[in-house]
Amino acid sequence: MKSKVSIASFTTILGGGILFGVLSRPTEMGLAIIAGAISLTFLNLDKFRKFRGAGFEAELVEQIQAVIEKETEQSFSGEEGKSVPDISQVDKNTRAVIDALQHPEYTWRYMGGLKKETKLSTSEIKKSLSWLKENGYAKQSLGKHGTIWNLTDDGRYLSAVIDFENIPA
Repeated sequence: MKSKVSIASFTTILGGGILFGVLSRPTEMGLAIIAGAISLTFLNLDKFRKFRGAGFEAELVEQIQAVIEKETEQSFSGEEGKSVPDISQVDKNTRAVIDALQHPEYTWRYMGGLKKETKLSTSEIKKSLSWLKENGYAKQSLGKHGTIWNLTDDGRYLSAVIDFENIPA
């Protein structure tokens, strides 16, 4: 099926471009080429890591993967042999940043949203994000308005461990 759509897209680009070019219809020729190119782009979307066009930029693999990871039920019972993180290394500011990144309404967070929710300074948040990223608990990507952050699978596990440790006995 994918090869048939690829052939149709190439035919639209070449055939439509040539036909409308011969008929001296440059607008239609351009539209045929653009339609075929868009079709080929979406057909091969899984092969793109990052693309930019028409004022839009995205890092598809990372952002889609983060949404999938966040929306997938996690097993915290030790079935996977995951070691329990040492939460004594996580300071109060980093815990606030983790809580903000774990916000149920967002998968990715901008610095402004983190500042508003945590009430921390930019430098304090950057320090926490740096520690989280270095230890594999957070990752960054590029959003429409700048750098965006989210928790990795390990970061969500760390958050669950912190929450579990804070349950009153």
